[in-house]
Amino acid sequence: LDADALRVYCTGKLAHYKIPRYVHVVDEFPMTVTGKVRKIEMREASLDLIGRG
Repeated sequence: LDADALRVYCTGKLAHYKIPRYVHVVDEFPMTVTGKVRKIEMREASLDLIGRG
């Protein structure tokens, strides 16, 4: 799975404005001790990658 393959897959199935502008593929998500996904860390990392924030 890569970003271009995801966009090609979405092209025929979603409206053009719903296709993700930014895609970052990761091996694993940051997790808490209880096994929940840490959305705050994901949000901060994505803002650093995009260059905003």
